[in-house]
Amino acid sequence: MANVKSRPLCLFRIDICRRVAILSVLYLLFIVCGEIQSAQKHVETDFSPEIQYFAERTINETVGSFHAAGGWALVQEVRTGRILAMASSTNGQYSTVNTVFEPGTLFKPFILAAALNEQLVTPCATTNSGANNFRYGNMTLQCHVPKEVTSSIKYTLALASSEVFHKIGLMLGDKLIEEYCRRFNFGAKLNGGLPSECEGFIAVDKDRNKRIASRISIGYGVGVTALQMINAYSCIANDGMLMRPSFGQCPMPEILGRPVTQEVARTMKDLLRITEDVQGKEMFESLHGLPAAGQAGMAQKKNDGYYSASEYYVAFAGFVPVDNPVFCVFVIVDAPKPLRTGGIVAFPAFAKISIATARILSVSK
Repeated sequence: MANVKSRPLCLFRIDICRRVAILSVLYLLFIVCGEIQSAQKHVETDFSPEIQYFAERTINETVGSFHAAGGWALVQEVRTGRILAMASSTNGQYSTVNTVFEPGTLFKPFILAAALNEQLVTPCATTNSGANNFRYGNMTLQCHVPKEVTSSIKYTLALASSEVFHKIGLMLGDKLIEEYCRRFNFGAKLNGGLPSECEGFIAVDKDRNKRIASRISIGYGVGVTALQMINAYSCIANDGMLMRPSFGQCPMPEILGRPVTQEVARTMKDLLRITEDVQGKEMFESLHGLPAAGQAGMAQKKNDGYYSASEYYVAFAGFVPVDNPVFCVFVIVDAPKPLRTGGIVAFPAFAKISIATARILSVSK
C-alpha cells in the first residue's frame, strides 16, 4: 500500500521540477529580449532637433494629404555621412533601415553612372526611344513613350525612359550591374549602428532567362532600404566617395569606397540638376532659388509575390547645393492616393525639407 501511494507523489515532484525549469528558461528569455529591446530603444543618435522637427512634420503632412499608408524622410550630411534627421509616419524610426522595397525609377541614375564609368555612354550622347516594344531573351520589354523621341542624356534621365535604360542595362550586362550594385553597397548592411538593419537583395539569374540586366536597370529585381538609397545619392553628391552613415555623437567619418570616379560623379550631379527647361517651371520655382539636384521615382509594390496594379512607392532623392553639396534629402511615400508620381507627391516634401535644412545650416544659394 505504501508503494502505491508514493508513486503519484514522485510523479508530482517530477512535474513540479519540469515546470520550474521551463519557467526559469522563459524568464531568462524574457530578460534577454527585454535587454535587446532596451538597447534598441536607447541607441544614442545625434540628429539635428530643428531638422528632425521639419522632417517629421512634412512627412506626416504628405502622408495625410495623399491618404498614403506611410512615409519616410531622411536628411544626411554629404561629406561625413552623418544622419541629420530620420522621420517615419508609421512603424517607428527603424523602418528606414528594415523596410525593403524595389526602387524603380529612383535606381536609374546608378545604372547611368555605371555606364559612364565604363565609358559605354557619354554625357553628350543622344538617345532614341519610341512606341515600339522589343524582345530580349524570353521577355517583351515595353516602351511607355507614346511616340519616338530623340533626346539628350539629361532629358532621358528626367523622363526615365525604361526603353533606354533597358538598353543601357543590356550594354552593362549582368556581371557589371551586380558589381556596381555592390560598389554602392546595395544588397549589404551599412552597419551604421542602428539595430534591425536589413541588407536588401540583388536578384540572381538562377534560371538563365536573361532577365537580370533588363530588370535591375529599371529598378526592379533589387531591394533597398531608405538608408541605402540616401547614402548612395550622397555618394554621387560627394564626388563619388561612399561614406558609412553614422548616428552617434561626433563620429569619425569612415569611407567605404569609391564606386565611380570623381569625374563621373560630377557629371551625374550636373545631369541631375533641377532646371526650368527640363523639370518644368513649377518644380524649379518651388525651390525658391535653391540650387538642387535630384531624381523622382516610382515603383509598383509587391504584395504576396505579385506586383500591385494600384499601389506604388513614390519618392524623390536629391542634394543641395548642386556644385558643392552639403546635405542630401530622401522622401518616400507608401501607396499614395489618388496621385502616385514622385514629382507630384514626394518632390514638394523634398523641397520643404531642403529649404528648411538650408536655412538651419546657413547654406548659401
